[in-house]
Amino acid sequence: MEITYKIIGADGAEYGPVGLEELKRWVLDGRVAATTQVWRSDASRWAAASSYSELETELRQVSALLSESAGHAGSPVGFWARLGAYLIDIIVLQGIFIAIWGTPPPTPVTPSGFPDFEAMVRDLAPRISYEMLIIIGYNVFMNGQFGATLGKLAIGARIVNVDGSAIGFGKALLRWLAMILTNITLGIGFLIVAFRSDKRALHDFIARTKVVSRHSHRTFQDG
Repeated sequence: MEITYKIIGADGAEYGPVGLEELKRWVLDGRVAATTQVWRSDASRWAAASSYSELETELRQVSALLSESAGHAGSPVGFWARLGAYLIDIIVLQGIFIAIWGTPPPTPVTPSGFPDFEAMVRDLAPRISYEMLIIIGYNVFMNGQFGATLGKLAIGARIVNVDGSAIGFGKALLRWLAMILTNITLGIGFLIVAFRSDKRALHDFIARTKVVSRHSHRTFQDG
């Protein structure tokens, strides 16, 4: 009788039963980690994947790949370099906005000569909505596809997961949403980059990411 296996996935759901070869593929695909709970039909018990000798080779291969990826992730990029990348991205986005809509219209004023904020909101609201979609699309696409916006590419940096792996589009969106919280802190969530050895901002902790040099040596000095 063939031995089958089941696992408890990262979402807490139960998957299986499957044969040993399929389970090994799950390990190599990252669905099963050393601590994942695995059930084997002949033992009728749940235990960590690392306790099964038949999975030892695959778990070791994954561990080696993660270690190698982390080792080539590069050095953390400091505060001033990241600020420079941010400013470059602002210039790029402003260039896109001007190319689409032209320069912003003059500020409307009331008959008394004061800025007419109601008219400003009425005139600019549609444009602001489209600009926000462009900003989200720019950041999510560039970071998800290349691991960096044009600003970060210019300074030789990239965004990776804490294990050094590529972040993908889902993590790129999560990181952008987390940046909203960093902005709410009036920049404090970003300023912590200057005081930490790993140079991670608040949104990096939320998204479990880091910004590193694309080269094995440090290119930029921290300010």
